[in-house]
Amino acid sequence: MQPSANQPATNPLMQLNVNREVVFDLSSSESRVIKQLVNVSNDESMTLTSIIDHDTIIDKSLLPKRADCAWLYGTKYWDMLDERQKMEVMWAEVGRDASMFIWLEQLLPPFYVGYVNNYREGFAKEIYEYFMIFAKEEIVHTLMFRKWLDLTHEQLWPAPSARYSGLLPYIPHLHPVIGVLWTLTVEWAAETNAIFQTQKPEVEPVTKKMFHEHHKEEVRHITFGRKMVSNWFENAPEKDKAIVRGAFANMLDAIIDLMTYNTDLQKRVSFQLPFDASDEAFAAEIRNSENNQRINSQRFAEQKEWYKQLGICHA
Repeated sequence: MQPSANQPATNPLMQLNVNREVVFDLSSSESRVIKQLVNVSNDESMTLTSIIDHDTIIDKSLLPKRADCAWLYGTKYWDMLDERQKMEVMWAEVGRDASMFIWLEQLLPPFYVGYVNNYREGFAKEIYEYFMIFAKEEIVHTLMFRKWLDLTHEQLWPAPSARYSGLLPYIPHLHPVIGVLWTLTVEWAAETNAIFQTQKPEVEPVTKKMFHEHHKEEVRHITFGRKMVSNWFENAPEKDKAIVRGAFANMLDAIIDLMTYNTDLQKRVSFQLPFDASDEAFAAEIRNSENNQRINSQRFAEQKEWYKQLGICHA
């Protein structure tokens, strides 16, 4: 993927210095945490058939998520739908969540294996090993979510637009911390959204289990990402930190907007919605609904606070 005509030929993040001899200068405690992640992953990594096998049946008469986490819930537009339509909308929304993970997780193995190939001598053994484990686990996750889409007959939603993915063409050419931070920003928000809405007794069992087992591995990925990013911020020159803060200042809010509502909803349901789901003003209204503001303040609070501590965002 090459930068498009409306993207700059270079990016300020290319100015970051990479010490190829020691890319991440881990403390002994940081090293110990990464080694623990490696050991646990080697003992507990999921397989595709442990979650979804050839005989798996998904019951779409059951809720795929908490009803109060439906994008339109608590608005007048939710009340315009009958019960069958509400159920179809919620399954489509979870299809969007699965699609987000597919688009994200099939991108990451080339990035992380690329880092290993480019900076092998500059990585501590445990970082090398965890990058490789991370890549392997993301491949299994991608296959799992694609299998879930097949079994539910939900459609693969389109990849996120440049507002959310404009940095992607540059990531292979930048300091590895940028790929780790980009991954962390998207993956942490997507995972928080998924686990928050699916772990209730009323949720369809296979869907609930899939997100639960996925979460166990994603918690390790998030822990790794936080350790690597924190380590870099502790050691990087102030001018480099300022560049990174500027590049990522608005990214988390953009991702939260995408998690909260997606304007492609009409294309993913079988009936005509009684409103213009693709209208950006409508999308803003839904994203700012009282219910969505309430649940977002709960589920994304930890991530936003951590980014504030790093000086990446301030809201």
